[in-house]
Amino acid sequence: MTLVFPDEKNLVDVSDIRQVPDHQEVFAHKTSDLSLIVEILDRVDKDDCNEALVYHFADVSDINEAKVQVTDKRSVKVDDIEHVTDAAVLSASQAAAKFNEKKAESATVLMALLRVSSKTADVLVTLNNPAGDTTLEKFAGIIQTFRIADMGIFAD
Repeated sequence: MTLVFPDEKNLVDVSDIRQVPDHQEVFAHKTSDLSLIVEILDRVDKDDCNEALVYHFADVSDINEAKVQVTDKRSVKVDDIEHVTDAAVLSASQAAAKFNEKKAESATVLMALLRVSSKTADVLVTLNNPAGDTTLEKFAGIIQTFRIADMGIFAD
């Protein structure tokens, strides 16, 4: 899978630093608290992509014990993304503790769901952005650069 991210030269592969689950790719910014997570999940039983995205977001928020408020959500055009049948993005404010820390910090969270129906998979892309300087429109544009280079990455 590929995704064109502005300033990607400043992203570090977190798996070089600590263990990351096999279904995830996690990147952290070298000079800020920004992080980007791409994960392959089982498709949730929701026909509406926006509903499925909110479901995934709530699940991640529960795992992180975060206090969240969704501020915006919308569908994303996927005509140019091969193998993806539907996509949606959301923006939220979140207060959660970072990895191995106790104090909750506020951040803007941008999350995208890309549905790969032929493999009954959901691809979730999450941008944790404490500075809050990436808009939902800009994030949707980043999501439109998503490509699947090898369908073998998905379980049959």
